[in-house]
Amino acid sequence: MEPNKKSLFRFEQSIRQKLNGEGYDLWFVWLNRLALLPILAWPLLFFGSIFLFDNPTLTATAYLTFFLILCYPIILFILIMWSFKLYNRNKYLAALIPILIIVLFLYAAIFYLNS
Repeated sequence: MEPNKKSLFRFEQSIRQKLNGEGYDLWFVWLNRLALLPILAWPLLFFGSIFLFDNPTLTATAYLTFFLILCYPIILFILIMWSFKLYNRNKYLAALIPILIIVLFLYAAIFYLNS
């Protein structure tokens, strides 16, 4: 096996161990899993983002919005991994990251439903 593939496999095992909760409190693992739930809506949002380019006068805004929608699962995943890394230093600060993600998505959903 090549060195890059071996290190990638090791990284993949580390992610799987973290999301399975090995070495972490159960409440913290479930909080992070709950924060990752908005990723399930990503295919629908990505399909809808195609229609951002229908108005040719808003190209800069459309491209920015399109790339933010395209990258939001990656951003969520990075924030959750950062939360797991912070857990050993400060449990409460590490728990604040997924709580902020959940609150942000709930606020966005309420704002969208009320508009």
